[in-house]
Amino acid sequence: MKSLIFFLSLLFNFTVIFAQQPAWELVRQDFWGKIAIDPTNPDIIYVSPGHVPEFGLHKSTDGGKTWMNYQQGYEGMATINGIVIDPNNPQRFWIYGGAGRGVTRSENGGITAVKSDTGIYIDHHGYSVCAFAYDPKRNILYAGDFSAGGIYRSFNGGRSWQLVLPYGGGLGFNPLYFMVEEDSGWVYSGTWAHGLWRSKNFGVTWAPLDPEVLGGQPLGERISLIARVPNSRTLYAAGGLGTSYSMGKIYKSYDLGEKWSIVSDVATDSSELSGGLLVSSLDTNYVYVGGRGGAAILKGGFFLSRDGGNSWLLYHTGLPQYDFSQYIVWSLAQTSGPSYLYMSLLVGGQSNYSIYRLSQTLLTSIKQRNLSSLLRNWRLQQNHPNPFNGQTKIEFSLSQKDLITLEVYNVNGKHIVSLINGQMDAGTHSVIWNGKNLKGGDVASGIYLYRLKSGGEILIRKMLLIH
Repeated sequence: MKSLIFFLSLLFNFTVIFAQQPAWELVRQDFWGKIAIDPTNPDIIYVSPGHVPEFGLHKSTDGGKTWMNYQQGYEGMATINGIVIDPNNPQRFWIYGGAGRGVTRSENGGITAVKSDTGIYIDHHGYSVCAFAYDPKRNILYAGDFSAGGIYRSFNGGRSWQLVLPYGGGLGFNPLYFMVEEDSGWVYSGTWAHGLWRSKNFGVTWAPLDPEVLGGQPLGERISLIARVPNSRTLYAAGGLGTSYSMGKIYKSYDLGEKWSIVSDVATDSSELSGGLLVSSLDTNYVYVGGRGGAAILKGGFFLSRDGGNSWLLYHTGLPQYDFSQYIVWSLAQTSGPSYLYMSLLVGGQSNYSIYRLSQTLLTSIKQRNLSSLLRNWRLQQNHPNPFNGQTKIEFSLSQKDLITLEVYNVNGKHIVSLINGQMDAGTHSVIWNGKNLKGGDVASGIYLYRLKSGGEILIRKMLLIH
């Protein structure tokens, strides 16, 4: 138990570089759900519906200070999958998923809603649509039935739907998330355990993208979220538990999805990345993802990258003080300006759920002691090879002479071995770990963590030993 507490304290210390930065503000307590923000008015926020005292749609027109609750047309809806707003007509939006229905539509800013899933199969559990997207340029809606249906399209705003491709009848994956690349009309689908797929003909046929990296085979990678960098060909994708050793992963493509690389760092310590994936509307070097905790070694919450996804850190300033494994981000959304991030967060075994916001303007304007300057001062590289059998090389760089420690821990927080403990000169250094503990015995196959400490700051990475 002491080693576990010590290990958690290490993870906490890893986040102290953000201690003086902007804090999350509590917007509404004991309330959570999927968030959507009017693209033309940053003060209009929709949340619907999580586990709240009142069912239906919750709407704020003053940035979250006060809330209205609309119930006509939302009866019985619970734990939906998302809200999509029409950017050409923000009074119109669609809520998808939820008990007893696939899609619900509002044409008057949420005051009333109607069931809008004629033609979509509803399974015996009452849930169907997990993936949903709108192509405003071509006025096409896409819906993906995760359980037994397939992929549907609507050309009339969701009033009726056509089954384009049935599951098992040409569709070889369970759609989990849709994204439309508006210029081309290409549709991307994240899947439960079949990697990432794309359709170039409006959902009629699909092809897997970079299967070797994204696991486009049965029991491959689970892709929960996709995001595009505005005015570029760069895409991000986030995943969860897909293979035996896969936790949360971040992928990046520079060519609209033809080729991908894994760019995850600290974000891989989350058991699942499904709470939202955003590229900042103010600075595209900033990328945000919501994670779900799990075992004591798996951290949930809000992950932040300031260097285009190469390095990730937890940003919990201002949030309730729980152990990181208790954090679950349910939803993320950002305003167009003045720019805020909104987050629906559950902590403490879902006993504490609230809506928070963070000033993106302040966050992206910080110049002192930020992640970019930290990475220029020192860096811990991924070990190579990884996974490894026998031995592996760990490299790190220092900008100045410093007293450092480099240690290995198992996933339970038990100290395995100290590789370096002393003063090192500026420059790039490397050390070999031969898979042995302090007593010279071979350690078992599994995931290990190596920790570099310099002064009061810590960097941690994971490695996989296979005998």
